[in-house]
Amino acid sequence: MNSLKTITVLWVLFYNLSSINSQQGYNDLVSISELKEDLLILKNNLEEVHPGLYAYHSKEKFDILFSEIEQNLKQPITSIDFYRRLLPILPLIANNHTHIMCPLDYKEALVTSLPRLPFRLYVKERRLYLHEDASNEQIIGLGKEILSINGKSAGAIIDTIVNTSSKDGFNTSLAIYGLGVSFSRYYAYYFGTPKHFKIEYLEKNGTLKTANIQGVKVPILIERRGSTSISQSTNILEFNITNNIAYLKINSFQPKSAGKFRKKLKSYFKQIKEKKIEQLIIDVRGNGGGYGEAADEVFSYLINETVFTYKDEYALVDKIPYPQYYEKDMFFKHFKKQPLVKKGDIYHIRNIKNQKVQPKNNRYQGDLYVMLDGASASATGQFLGLVKSYTNAIFIGQEAGGNPAETTANDLLHMTLPNSKVRVTIPALRSVSNVTFKNTGHGIIPDYEIIPEIHDILQNNDIVLDFTLKLIHNKHQE
Repeated sequence: MNSLKTITVLWVLFYNLSSINSQQGYNDLVSISELKEDLLILKNNLEEVHPGLYAYHSKEKFDILFSEIEQNLKQPITSIDFYRRLLPILPLIANNHTHIMCPLDYKEALVTSLPRLPFRLYVKERRLYLHEDASNEQIIGLGKEILSINGKSAGAIIDTIVNTSSKDGFNTSLAIYGLGVSFSRYYAYYFGTPKHFKIEYLEKNGTLKTANIQGVKVPILIERRGSTSISQSTNILEFNITNNIAYLKINSFQPKSAGKFRKKLKSYFKQIKEKKIEQLIIDVRGNGGGYGEAADEVFSYLINETVFTYKDEYALVDKIPYPQYYEKDMFFKHFKKQPLVKKGDIYHIRNIKNQKVQPKNNRYQGDLYVMLDGASASATGQFLGLVKSYTNAIFIGQEAGGNPAETTANDLLHMTLPNSKVRVTIPALRSVSNVTFKNTGHGIIPDYEIIPEIHDILQNNDIVLDFTLKLIHNKHQE
């Protein structure tokens, strides 16, 4: 999203979509004056609270886009329509912790009573492939390429969703990952919930075919998927040593017990040291982040010197200016307790530059390989930035979804616009990590980009791990 012209095109697209796909019955019409009031509330809160609002795009672009949205509110529309018209704001903010979400009643209807596309689709290079089929018809076949849905091309669908999703900077890997995991939900958010879907697809011999697929409600989808549904391990940590190679899978940096997390890590790295392992693979694919303290605990086993992890962390305000619109949740309460010190017009976290991670006695000092993907975001993105800066790790996989240098991610404030009931998440703190490279608006780029094909996904072939093991083997053959 590099130009105002592109943003304007996206706005026009959503204006047309909202006019066509209004969800009557779930949202009453909202008056023009009420919509404009919500729009102004949204703009004021973003401008006054969000410390990363203009990190990638100018205030002028924001003002123009908000003006366009306001000028085109010429008649009452539903909250779903209004929600869709707001989505082009997200690529201007370019922050994967800032969200504009549909009203809660529509979200609940999507998981109870509304029909959904009964497919999970794999996304690669603006193309869609059938990954999982829970339809009534079962006629397309897994692995087939989907060319269009209800007359809209696969590329256009992907572009619409990815380009207006929450993401860090110019990175699209997290949005693509999310689309692959929850395609039918995103399709419903952006394009509605028709009862039938006209699917154009390609047979393996290149023949173009069409199938009419009935929408299916989520409870039925869940029942049909059963044990075959895609799921991630419930174990936060997985560890093994095979052929003198240690493998540590970190599924999340949000352990239920910090003590158990630390104890397991200590045990793993003790084994690595006792067995004199010199090849370690750390796998953070699918790890959407969590607690910075947990990420720092892992990092402490990988460094040889003390690292001060932050250059700065700051807010625009020391108190929430419009508290009546926000949920009084733990983030709201936590922000009120932040040790903020005003310097100029900015409120900085006191002593943030003194926060440090010290190396463990049984730290690892051998070759390090890190596997990453689009879901490696938030605290995981920051972890990867520190690993890149202070170790000699080799990165394999796909661009990480989280920004490793700067991110607006802490104390997520949740507000609801009073008239449309559109929900918004605004992070109140911006963090600047003490990394050795500049913020480019991208996640960590792998040294070796390895992206699975649909047949790898269907056959459960872990080509990223296979490549990493081969890389290690070849190094020892030299």
